[in-house]
Amino acid sequence: MDLFNINGPEFLKDKSSNELTELSNKIRGFLIESISKTGGHLASNLGIIELTVALHKVFDSPKDQIIFDVGHQCYTHKILTGRAKEFPTLRQFKGLSGFPKRSESPHDVFETGHSSTSISAAVGFVEANRQNNIKQDVIAVIGDGSMTGGLAFEAINHFGQNNQKMIIIINDNEMSISKNVGALSKLFREIRINKQYLFTKSKVPHFVKKLLSNFANTVKYFVDGPNIFESLGYNYYGPVDGHNIKELIRHLELAKNTDKSVIIHVKTDKGKGYEPAQNNKVRWHGVGNYSVKTGEFPNDGVLTWSKLISTAVSKIEDVTVITPAMISGSSLELFEDRNLIDVGIAEGHAATMAAGLAINNKKVFLPFYSTFAQRAYDNILHDIVRQNLHVVIGIDRAGIVPFDGDTHQGIFDISMFNAMVNIKIAMPKDSVEAYMLMDYAFNINTGPMVIRYPKSKVIDKKAVDKIDRPSWKKELTGNNVNIISYGPDVNRLIKIVEKNNISANIYNARFIKPIDHDMVDEILDNGLPTLIYENVVESGSLGQTVISYMSTKSKQINVKLMNIKSIPEHGDVASLLIEHKLDDNSVLEVLRKL
Repeated sequence: MDLFNINGPEFLKDKSSNELTELSNKIRGFLIESISKTGGHLASNLGIIELTVALHKVFDSPKDQIIFDVGHQCYTHKILTGRAKEFPTLRQFKGLSGFPKRSESPHDVFETGHSSTSISAAVGFVEANRQNNIKQDVIAVIGDGSMTGGLAFEAINHFGQNNQKMIIIINDNEMSISKNVGALSKLFREIRINKQYLFTKSKVPHFVKKLLSNFANTVKYFVDGPNIFESLGYNYYGPVDGHNIKELIRHLELAKNTDKSVIIHVKTDKGKGYEPAQNNKVRWHGVGNYSVKTGEFPNDGVLTWSKLISTAVSKIEDVTVITPAMISGSSLELFEDRNLIDVGIAEGHAATMAAGLAINNKKVFLPFYSTFAQRAYDNILHDIVRQNLHVVIGIDRAGIVPFDGDTHQGIFDISMFNAMVNIKIAMPKDSVEAYMLMDYAFNINTGPMVIRYPKSKVIDKKAVDKIDRPSWKKELTGNNVNIISYGPDVNRLIKIVEKNNISANIYNARFIKPIDHDMVDEILDNGLPTLIYENVVESGSLGQTVISYMSTKSKQINVKLMNIKSIPEHGDVASLLIEHKLDDNSVLEVLRKL
């Protein structure tokens, strides 16, 4: 079968188990080859192929609503719903999204990107169907890694005693991005089901089943004991071999034909079918382009900002690093023999735990992806910032983020932290400032502090100076215009004005909060038109803070803000900058009009 000729999942209904296994193998080969050219989430998608094929065989999408938690593992779903021909554009600008996208297909019924949301969304779908008197199945597909997030258990707890029906598929590959941690991962390893009991439930007539139910439940309790899901009110089936099409179909049909909510525990192998991915599941979670034959990556060894920041933190004595399941993503391998605590996908817990350590005079580094820090807002504000505790928060993937799309953009964190008292926000433009800011954050500063850094490569240099107070730095002196920015954008702006012979004062606002009042006063005094350039949203931005301060002064100047007006979609950074009018040519156009 030519995958490019698939227009929808209806053709699966007439296929035998052997034919579906053959199709799964074909999809696996296609994904290995295709993702080698575009990059993407490989290992997780290789592990869920048979399960996705079986889901579309048994259920009638989009009438039956399938919601993928996080959504990065939806590639087979996209192929089966007619999008294989678009895979050469996967995650590229204006191309196929790497996550479910409602604008792409009616089969993508809910957009995901962050962890542990699928069950809550499914509960909403079930309730809407009840109110609309619609009979159809709602299926949430969630990984065991996402089950470490509290939101998933809030939803399971809420819905457990509900008389309506929902199907939850737990895709258990013992991984999220990094290896799963905590008591829950141990529970998944230990859960087993009495096969005879399952056979009895699924095969005997209803009236016999009812007569035997009390006896069967009693026997099962003493033999196995109820697992946590059954105690919460769900039928539990599994573990099921996630690569056995026949077994998957049998259990999915069993779930489809029952009136009670069901949890099916499916065991899968992350990276299945591609040896390099099976041997290193963490490294192959999300990848750039690679050689299919050798499994080698052309950009291995490049120093990234996350690696640089981790190296800088490693110089701090007796520091405890807390991560929400992002050891690999945040390049924290340096700390594996030190005080590194992986709490699972539990950003709020990580923040409040950091507060508990800090109040006991422990040095704490708490790195988040910018987009995931949003999930810990209350804990950061209430437990860290309100108490003015000395926690250093790393904000990785700050600013425009390539390829992963609108669910992963790091454009809101400055707005979030600017609303908080007692906290400082900084962003280094290069490795020198990274070391200096990290030294300041841990050894001079005494309250909470945020250090932002983008997803990009960086040139490493040795630190030669110290920062002893929140301050800006004047990087370039000129006569015609002032430019204010921070982070690596400062370096880019210097190149733009030098290349185009623009006489500019360039101010490196390495401290976004508090602003350097002396420098802003200098800008007001010189009276030159001023550009404030940021790749974040305007609300709560540095630009707004500066304008607010300037409004208290008698002298006023012309100030132009360049920032993001809408959430960027997926694509390379260069294309996204052009689309949002933040590219070099757009900067030049603004400077010439000032």
